[in-house]
Amino acid sequence: MLPTALGARLQALLDRTPDLKGGSIPVVTGGDATSPAVLNILDDEELTVAGVAVPLASIPAGATRAEIQVQGIDVRFKLLGAAKLPTATSGYIQYDGGSIVLLKAQIAAARFIAASNSGKLYVTYYGGN
Repeated sequence: MLPTALGARLQALLDRTPDLKGGSIPVVTGGDATSPAVLNILDDEELTVAGVAVPLASIPAGATRAEIQVQGIDVRFKLLGAAKLPTATSGYIQYDGGSIVLLKAQIAAARFIAASNSGKLYVTYYGGN
């Protein structure tokens, strides 16, 4: 049995926690926990990155967020589309095992290149209200 004060605090926390809807994970992106934005996983892809700058290959319609894990390489990237590509020595850098989060227009604009060798990016795309 929980002490009364602790039980009341736990119940207050549970009352503010939104229910899962169809397996979606509620993510508060503004406001408070009573009106969360719900992000749904739309798709994922594994992208090989080597010595030529590449965009994300399979962006699903409605994607508003992409979470990218770097696997087996250090990667450079820019968010300027094809107009200004990263090189092996210029652009933001993310190291092997690191993560990158892109939002909305950044998803289509991002270009990636290996800083050396080649490896993979594992990408999960999210969308929702």
